[in-house]
Amino acid sequence: MRACCWVGLGSVGAQGIRMVRMLVLTYILAPADIGVVILVWYVLGLLQELSDVGTKHAIIQNPRGLDYDYLNSGWIMNLVRCLVLIVILYLAAPLIAWGIYQEEQLTGLLRLSCLILVFEGLGSMSIVALRKELKQGLISFVTVAGQVMGTAAAIYFAIRMRDARGVVIGEICGAGVLCVMSYLVHPYRPGFKWNGVAARQLIGYGMVAYMVSLIDAFGTRLDVFMLGRIAGLSDVGIYGPAMQIILAPCAIFSLLTISVGFPALSMLQGDIGAVRRGTAEIVKATQMLSIPAFGVLAILGPDVVRVLPERFAEVGPAIRILSLAGFLMVFMRQLTPALYAIKKVYWFIFRGLIQIVIILVILAPFYRRWGIYGICWAINVAYMVTVFFVLVVTLRDLRWPLRRFLADTMAPHRAGIIGAVCVGGVYLVLQVFDFGGGGGFWGRMMMVMAGFLCFGLSCWGQFGQGDISS
Repeated sequence: MRACCWVGLGSVGAQGIRMVRMLVLTYILAPADIGVVILVWYVLGLLQELSDVGTKHAIIQNPRGLDYDYLNSGWIMNLVRCLVLIVILYLAAPLIAWGIYQEEQLTGLLRLSCLILVFEGLGSMSIVALRKELKQGLISFVTVAGQVMGTAAAIYFAIRMRDARGVVIGEICGAGVLCVMSYLVHPYRPGFKWNGVAARQLIGYGMVAYMVSLIDAFGTRLDVFMLGRIAGLSDVGIYGPAMQIILAPCAIFSLLTISVGFPALSMLQGDIGAVRRGTAEIVKATQMLSIPAFGVLAILGPDVVRVLPERFAEVGPAIRILSLAGFLMVFMRQLTPALYAIKKVYWFIFRGLIQIVIILVILAPFYRRWGIYGICWAINVAYMVTVFFVLVVTLRDLRWPLRRFLADTMAPHRAGIIGAVCVGGVYLVLQVFDFGGGGGFWGRMMMVMAGFLCFGLSCWGQFGQGDISS
């Protein structure tokens, strides 16, 4: 619980800072410029996934992961991987800029972003060691410090340069701060001491985790890649902020479940019954927060973007549609720690491939038929299918009958259904009595308050009956 509190505070702080950065940038840059920023973030995010060769997952999962032989071997593998990626990115930057996006300025920006990989490769493995020890307070401090520095630098240089270079420089500054601070929060210091036995064990588990990260990276960013190919930068500049807003709570809940749940369940991996009970607690606790959070985004999407300039008004309806994808992402992440802990990571390779195939097949037709909103619904469909797949394999590998799973995790879902019924009831009353329905701000606020009240009362009632464990 202490680790969850620290992760929550750190994640809320980091995501809040990123939202402030996005808000400020919408006033500094035009939608087309924001589109370029989104494309740069897409490539940066993909490279960050590629720079992680699965060693951190392997160190957390391995009982001897904190031995210096394992930490040093993992650090060397990560450094070599980053160096290889730097060479590939620098040479491939013109091809990416001209061959894929037809944007000349991307060449220089992508080459500039190589500095981020330099800092990630040189960073200590101490952050991984802290995560294995569940010392999340220091990790949260380092994360927020990096975000503050990166955001401040991005805003400053964006004002001075009035283009995407300022944002890239901000990311570089943030990565540099994380690199330096990784040496200040833990006594471990990297060394060029290779241990073959430790490396083989890390590679055996880590390569599977790396393949998952690689496929997930392509799957979760394929929407931006394809949108950048079939649409203009203005559409990317609308879809990108909407997805960023959805991903903010997703990142918070994912950190809570994975950063804490994965190392905790790894300690219990030999006892399937304990892993099953721990997973049930993770699902219940997270659903009690995620259901109302994404419910609010679904109802108040148009109101959320009132702080943005008028030219970004279409972001609101996109948020409303994508709230379903956000909820599904979080639900999938709640099941992830169990499969990672019991060494069933390979299922996420299949999940990622299924998502990639679905997006490749339906995204372009949906966009041509319904525009930006078609992209949003294509993402919803992809997550509906893949989350169902992950649920099936999780229940199978944990020997968890569906009826038992529903009984173990029913409390927040029952409360969510009750809250949704109340929201629908208020909407119908407003429509019948011609009070503006859900189209007005006060009508939407009444729906939100009714949903919150009924959801909270339902959770409280079930808590009092002992259906939700503390």
